[in-house]
Amino acid sequence: MARQQVLLAVSELPAASGGAACSREARRLLSQLAAAQGYICPEADWSPRGSGPPTHPCLPSGWFAGITHKRGMVIAGLSDGPWGIDLECFTPRHALRLEGLIESLPEPHVRKTIHEAGSLQLAFYQAWTLYEALFKLAGHTDRPALSVFDVRLPDPLKSEGTIWVWQGQEWTLTLAGEAPVLLNIDPASILRGIAPVASLFLKEAAYQPIADHQISCPVEQ
Repeated sequence: MARQQVLLAVSELPAASGGAACSREARRLLSQLAAAQGYICPEADWSPRGSGPPTHPCLPSGWFAGITHKRGMVIAGLSDGPWGIDLECFTPRHALRLEGLIESLPEPHVRKTIHEAGSLQLAFYQAWTLYEALFKLAGHTDRPALSVFDVRLPDPLKSEGTIWVWQGQEWTLTLAGEAPVLLNIDPASILRGIAPVASLFLKEAAYQPIADHQISCPVEQ
């Protein structure tokens, strides 16, 4: 099966940075990634925040942009296939309403898996970032989901290399593509404390990322 290329760029802003600042930074990174592929995509011409997946009139058909940010950490990417990415940060206040967050998830088998996990909060983050990544992937297709709560996870869910999860005590990152994904960098090298993990929701062995280090990627702080 052909691999799907995903080019990532990362930037770290102050943790208190708002969503608008992070969104602008993500679009700056997208323009850098596009330029590295020979496409001039001025930052000002990216679609506005809140209007769905980022698009640009100068980005050729067949390329798909994605962004995620949390607590000042900004990740942007381009792929030659539909894809989605989501980042979550461990937040102590989530523990105060964790049961309600878990119950908000739409599928009983997902809630059951979380309740059987060693850490309910880390398991919830795996589920939430997976739903979000698949929601964003669907937004690049002709079958977009109306909301993240419309996404459904087959039971069992098999990815065959299309879904990756990295997790640590602070960060959880999930990336989903339509085909097995080839990354330009391993996120574990740029996000402190994370490592590839076997998703609680995938009924198969963990897929190990294969990074093509010949592809340049901006990593900024």
